[in-house]
Amino acid sequence: MTQRERLERLADLLDTDPATWPTDGDAPVGFRMQTDWLCRTPSCGTVCCVAGLAALDPVLRADGLSLDGEPDRRHRYVVATNPATGRAEVGYRAAAAFFGVTHLFDPDEYPESDRTDPTAVAARIRKYAAELPRE
Repeated sequence: MTQRERLERLADLLDTDPATWPTDGDAPVGFRMQTDWLCRTPSCGTVCCVAGLAALDPVLRADGLSLDGEPDRRHRYVVATNPATGRAEVGYRAAAAFFGVTHLFDPDEYPESDRTDPTAVAARIRKYAAELPRE
């Protein structure tokens, strides 16, 4: 997949009903940009950032994005290989390596109100992807 295709796939995922999102084990997944991992706790259930949600998607997983560890772990970090170095990257660096951009995955780049709104994040990703050349 190209960078643009990966970003469009992620935006499409964010725009769907959260009840249809891929799951981590049997737990439904929530969305929160304040984290850079997938977190499972009794107080918050299972939540993930945009990169964590992407790493649950079977299409993006098949293209090289993944989560470390087993589904029953409390925290699971996003993992991807950096094509420039061949090394595995973790967290925001993994998202940057896989999607070719950093600012779309940094919660500090979003207003507080958008950090729990997947459609607001999807809109920003689509805007950025639309400016990329078609390959």
